[in-house]
Amino acid sequence: MKVTVLILLVFSILSFSLCIAAESPVEKAYNLYYQGKSDKAIELMEDYIKDTPDASAYYFLGYVYYEKNEIDKAMEFFSKSFKLRSFYSPLEEKQ
Repeated sequence: MKVTVLILLVFSILSFSLCIAAESPVEKAYNLYYQGKSDKAIELMEDYIKDTPDASAYYFLGYVYYEKNEIDKAMEFFSKSFKLRSFYSPLEEKQ
């Protein structure tokens, strides 16, 4: 009985630590960007948003394209983020 409980406890701890260690695509993209690998970050994030429309991911892409001075692409992604979540809008929300 004690051995079974110990095995279950060890298995639970290992499972939990593996969940924590796994980086989401968004986290990987942010890390790549801050390592100076913006092209790889863009590629990863664009793959991510194909399946998961996410306002923060669109905003991130807008920011990265803005930093690369690709203003048209930046505006495209900023606009998508504003439409999904008004929080990202540069204008105050009308009440």
